[in-house]
Amino acid sequence: MAYSGAAVPKVCSAEPLGLRKEREGARTLDVEEAASIPEAKSVLSSDNIYGSFAFLKAHSSDLPKYIEYLESSSLQLKDAIGVIDSLLQKQIPGPVGEAVTLKLKEVLQRNPGFEKMKDVCSILQAESFNFHNSWYREFDIWCRHPQKGKGVVLFKQYPGANKWICKHEGLSNSEWRDGIKMIGNVAAVRAVPGRSQDNRCRHCHNEVETLAHVLGSCPHGEALRNARHHQVRSIIATALKHADYNTFEEVHGLSVTGNTRRIDIIAFKESTRSGYIIDPTVRFETNEEQPVQVDNEKKNIYNPTIPYYLKKYQLKELEVIGLLVGARGTATLFMKDVFKRLGIPTSIIPIVTLAALKGSIDLLNNHLYS
Repeated sequence: MAYSGAAVPKVCSAEPLGLRKEREGARTLDVEEAASIPEAKSVLSSDNIYGSFAFLKAHSSDLPKYIEYLESSSLQLKDAIGVIDSLLQKQIPGPVGEAVTLKLKEVLQRNPGFEKMKDVCSILQAESFNFHNSWYREFDIWCRHPQKGKGVVLFKQYPGANKWICKHEGLSNSEWRDGIKMIGNVAAVRAVPGRSQDNRCRHCHNEVETLAHVLGSCPHGEALRNARHHQVRSIIATALKHADYNTFEEVHGLSVTGNTRRIDIIAFKESTRSGYIIDPTVRFETNEEQPVQVDNEKKNIYNPTIPYYLKKYQLKELEVIGLLVGARGTATLFMKDVFKRLGIPTSIIPIVTLAALKGSIDLLNNHLYS
């Protein structure tokens, strides 16, 4: 009995029938059978036992409900944090209440990750991005960390794609944990400070084993990397078809210099005979200029193929769009603007980014454990 040694207010002098039966049952137990039996008998024979039970019922009867609630796999992060905060604010009278509250605070102080999770939840929730308050300053500090803040700045561009962080939607518990580790760039790759004396890639041995290397270039994950790309491309192509574009995927062509090229998507309207060459590219996030850099890179590669595709499909004009999709599930304002210009619902964006994130989680686990 956790409270038997503390001073508990006397609630009632009458002994309930249930407690009397427990006491009578305890008297029949053999003290030789287990070391806990004498202790149980001593507790049940105490004059304060009923007051202790009544105190527990009055102030702690909701604990099982909270524990069951916290064990729910569909529980949102903000709701879980709310349960802990409500327990911290719960007023339990007397020395027992002070001891319980102090114990809970000590446990949380030994787990600094709790405060970090509160910060992450507050900063990355779409509803919490107010760039004029203190959270923006904290987010800015996070972005400046050379290791844990790399590429995090892109998470602020389209907060609607970040809802998986607090709602777990579309992810198992283990996938969600891996996603959170990837956001902070603390997944168990060898380049993380303190992880390994040898930071070379465990598979290809050619480069430093950073998360960017695992998700973006290591030959060990080539098949999964292609699968991630194809999934993202397929989602975008399907959205274009629903927007009444004639849409074709993985079309071979020639540049004006005679080089063979293969474009991811070509989509055009019959009514206007104009369209787009779209190349979605999943990459590890690095900086705010990255979406434009990717777009320019793809234009340099595929602009020389435009005459070929104009002739092939008898079109009047084509525009090349290089579309960055963050390997850690980020979406950018550039992507939002492209979707709006093409007439694709922006509700598709979180579906695209979640597919990229899940593909990256598969890549990470394949690299670490296979």
